[in-house]
Amino acid sequence: MALNVNDVIAGLGTQRRRRVEERAAELIAEEMTLRRSVEAMGGRLSLVARFPDRPPVELSGIADPE
Repeated sequence: MALNVNDVIAGLGTQRRRRVEERAAELIAEEMTLRRSVEAMGGRLSLVARFPDRPPVELSGIADPE
């Protein structure tokens, strides 16, 4: 069975988990600032994962303000 991110984080020690959560909060704040800037210029921010053997996948719901 595959692990998801919650399983991995749950397996971390307390200090490591705290550092991961703090860094995640920093990245989310940076993304939201960037999203606002792009939207203010009339654009739309997206995150796309590209794989060699399949079409690109646009990731959604990452720090999505809705």
